[in-house]
Amino acid sequence: MVTDELISVIEEYSSPGDYLLLVNGIPMFYYLTETRPALGEPWICLLSKERIIELEEQREEDGEIQPVLFIYSKVNTRDPYWPHSTIPISVSYQEKLDYFKMRYIEQLNYSHIWENEAFAVYIFPYE
Repeated sequence: MVTDELISVIEEYSSPGDYLLLVNGIPMFYYLTETRPALGEPWICLLSKERIIELEEQREEDGEIQPVLFIYSKVNTRDPYWPHSTIPISVSYQEKLDYFKMRYIEQLNYSHIWENEAFAVYIFPYE
């Protein structure tokens, strides 16, 4: 049910082919919604924080627009009992998630539009 809810929100606020930023082990939603990974990597949290920053800088240098949506999993998707997860998100994933929250929510002013027990969704602040 939590995944169906997220798919509905993604489809409401984006179109096939749009760039999204999905964080914390949820790349299947690119496929399910026909969207694309904003930084070119579906498994973004497997990259080092330094590499993530390099990809963001390259994207900006290329003049590409910011991702339409920033979406993250609030639970450990590696836990076989998710979304009722009892295993915390790994320290590495949490560090990167904290970076993404600071970058997209605090610096780029993405606005919170929806969340459920497993996911949170923020949208680019179109002017």
